[in-house]
Amino acid sequence: MDEPFIELVDRLSVAPGVAALPRQTDLIAHERLVRRRHVGEEAMVRIGGVDGADAAALTRARRQVAGLVRACVDLPEVVSKALTT
Repeated sequence: MDEPFIELVDRLSVAPGVAALPRQTDLIAHERLVRRRHVGEEAMVRIGGVDGADAAALTRARRQVAGLVRACVDLPEVVSKALTT
């Protein structure tokens, strides 16, 4: 499991706006799992300060992190779906 983790860290190290990834992931998980609603782009920009191409890069990074977590633990389907769609 070391190789996939190192590869993910390497990818994240060059992703634009990666510092916003934890806050955006928290917001997405909370809104989708607790409130059962879509997170608007404005909210994402406000908490992370990124938009456009940076937002797309963060979406890819979040999906990659979710993929690694799925490979390591039995992630409930609802959580996996919340983080990847």
